[in-house]
Amino acid sequence: MKKTVLSIALAAVAPFAWGQVSSTTTTTSTTEGSGTITEFTPGSTIVLKESSGPKHYRFGKTVTYVTRSGRTLDEETVRTRIKVGVPVRVHYLGEGDNMLVDRVILDEDQELRSFVSIAPFRFPQGETERRVLYTGPEV
Repeated sequence: MKKTVLSIALAAVAPFAWGQVSSTTTTTSTTEGSGTITEFTPGSTIVLKESSGPKHYRFGKTVTYVTRSGRTLDEETVRTRIKVGVPVRVHYLGEGDNMLVDRVILDEDQELRSFVSIAPFRFPQGETERRVLYTGPEV
């Protein structure tokens, strides 16, 4: 009886043991490109003049704009500093016509500082010093 039950169990399991198992592996390549902006449509596309010629990139759902040192740029700074003629690097996913940018790195790492400009000043008779008010970050 045990042999019969064991034989039936093996006969029921055997087709599964030799069955094909399939799996799908998807690989996504992440790469960086760099060049000078020749066309820029915020939220849509960016074209860079690279050493190999112009490259067209599309923007992904979310794009982060940062400086070379890693400081994230706010919307106002992006509007004023990301423009045609500026050197940038782009971090993108995919290849060919399907390159989706998720990060734009501004190659210029200038600090934005505010300074007070001083107009020419005539000292009143007898005074020899001038006091200046500086409103920018500590130097």
